[in-house]
Amino acid sequence: MLSPPSPSNNQLKWSLYLTLLALRFFGAIYSQTGYVHPDEFFQGGQELFFGQQLEDTSPVSGDPIQLQHEYAVKNVPWEFEPNNALRSIVCPAFMTLLPLRVYVAAKSFVAPSTTEPCHGSYFRHQSPMYESFLWTPSLNELSGKEILIIPRLFMTILSLIFLDGSLWILVICNEQRKELKESPNKWTSANSRIPRHRTLSYVLSYAYQFGPPEEVIALASSWPCLVFGIRPFTNTLEAMILSFLLVVVNLDFSERIGIRQSNGFLRSSPACIGITCSIGIFVRFTFAFFALPAVVTHLWFRWKQRGSKLRSIVYDGAWLGSAFLLTSTFFIVMDSAYYSWQAQNGGLAEEHSLRDMLRYIAPVNAFLYNSKATNLAEHGLHPRITHAVVNMPMLFGPLALIGYASVARNVYNGGDNNNNLQQRLMQITCHLVILSGLLVLSCAPHQEPRFLLPCVVPLILLYGKEAVGADTATSDERLSKQSKTTILTLFWVIFNFILYTFFGWLHQGGLIDSLLHTPATTDKSSSHAVYIYYKTYMPPVFLARAGPSKPLLSSPSQCLNDLADTRDDACSSNALKSNENECKASSSQQNKKTLVLDLQGNDSRILLKVLQKYLPCSHMNGEENNPLRIYLITPFSVAQSLLNEDERANTFEQGFIWEGYSFRKDYASPYVHVSTEDWPMWSGSIMKLLSQLEVGVYAVACK
Repeated sequence: MLSPPSPSNNQLKWSLYLTLLALRFFGAIYSQTGYVHPDEFFQGGQELFFGQQLEDTSPVSGDPIQLQHEYAVKNVPWEFEPNNALRSIVCPAFMTLLPLRVYVAAKSFVAPSTTEPCHGSYFRHQSPMYESFLWTPSLNELSGKEILIIPRLFMTILSLIFLDGSLWILVICNEQRKELKESPNKWTSANSRIPRHRTLSYVLSYAYQFGPPEEVIALASSWPCLVFGIRPFTNTLEAMILSFLLVVVNLDFSERIGIRQSNGFLRSSPACIGITCSIGIFVRFTFAFFALPAVVTHLWFRWKQRGSKLRSIVYDGAWLGSAFLLTSTFFIVMDSAYYSWQAQNGGLAEEHSLRDMLRYIAPVNAFLYNSKATNLAEHGLHPRITHAVVNMPMLFGPLALIGYASVARNVYNGGDNNNNLQQRLMQITCHLVILSGLLVLSCAPHQEPRFLLPCVVPLILLYGKEAVGADTATSDERLSKQSKTTILTLFWVIFNFILYTFFGWLHQGGLIDSLLHTPATTDKSSSHAVYIYYKTYMPPVFLARAGPSKPLLSSPSQCLNDLADTRDDACSSNALKSNENECKASSSQQNKKTLVLDLQGNDSRILLKVLQKYLPCSHMNGEENNPLRIYLITPFSVAQSLLNEDERANTFEQGFIWEGYSFRKDYASPYVHVSTEDWPMWSGSIMKLLSQLEVGVYAVACK
């Protein structure tokens, strides 16, 4: 065995790793304020059940305003609309709805409710998932803060299992291969290999003896793990599934090379790979581009070891294909039920035709959509070298640079032929996984850094020690490499600290807080409210909830009407009376209609046009006749840009006047809000510049 490190070094590694884990959980529990990308919420919660859009009333004519407002935030994101069906509903249900359901069950067990729940059609209107076993009416009682934190805690636990755990196993197997190369006679006897059914105990024993590997510490300290790893991104889920796939492939390699005794895993690995690949593809269709090299390498090595016998090929293909199809069928059935519910605008359809089910195969629809450049142009076009030149260094920093240098060195030297092919299988597989994903995704003109997130585990497995400056040199070489090690370590720490702070806490940092504050703003008046978000990221309106008996985007009048549908065996008379009283109480306080508009980065003329529509001052005799409360949510720097230099100096911090409207600051988020599209203006000092990094909620009225 490798000689264990000194106790002090082992203790230092454990202390560092546990500190990084505490930092990861702190970011989830305290809820990082940074808003990385709208898909965190619009592919991981918005489409499920929260935030039903309501009608509003025109302040002039009293005619209903059409809900299909040009800038209204959609409750169901466009990707989850039946005519698109680009995403599987199972993924957000797993990342968001499942942990919330478990949380509600645990909460009710600790503090059981004294009133009997009444399962009326009121709750059916809140979610297309009502008919599923995951739904419970208690979900309507959760606050926006709970809805934000619980899925993040769940994803943090998953990252610990599928990112850290997978990398840990891969590193151990890699160390075993080094031992196999250095002492081949040690592994000739079957008794020298890992005992049957003792793999887990061996991993724990290795962890106790050697401490966390440098690669695992590198992963735990990387900003993609600290920021993306705790959020319900489908990209994060894709990275976890790919890491698990690499573990499955690696364990198969280990048994065939001779490190582990065969315990039946060799026979079941094709089925396990089929299930994993199906799940990964339904999470994101791009998973296929990363997974294909690993699957091909795995099958090629299996068949080569068996002499390419036709019987073995048919056996593995049948198991892999059957497992893939069965798992895919589950996803298709669930997605068909969800999209059919939307299409029929009612409960789940009683039966679905095969044609309808085939129309809702999410990976196929997503691939067809993204294969057209005209569709991608709506989301922004980038040069095809963006992934390689910008996004890889942005995500992985030194890892990307070391990886590029290693590839260039191997090409220049004609490849690395020092190791036996069997001992290099995992290295070859990881290289192919990274290159395949990078090259195929670079063919599309729309490129975002998070698309490359699945590369994190294979990249750290290959170059993690080098990136963090771990000293693996011999005693004669250590002195000459000391300066290089120090530079690499500092580079890694500074790079990840800056990106973690920026994307985790500062980027669009006040937006989510403004949504969580929205119910408190609405409770100040019984008037209807229009919230206008201007030059911010898209607001996830399902977070704007006040908690028990105060759903901001609910309908007390509908609650009263739907009680008639529950006067049967579903509710007792006491429960009916309790719910009726609750409906009447909420009707007097919350019979307000709310509309959330997202003006994105439009010109200020669009903002003025929207204000004139909802607050036409020429038709008002006074502010008391205004049936709407208008709020503008925008960064301080954007509000400042609306005014000229003289107007900015006139008590701007408390509000301002623009185009005949007064804007009084009703609430300012205490969190730093950095908008890379709208930097604050220079005001003579750095302190004044920093004080402008906030987002404000302005109450709008006629001048």
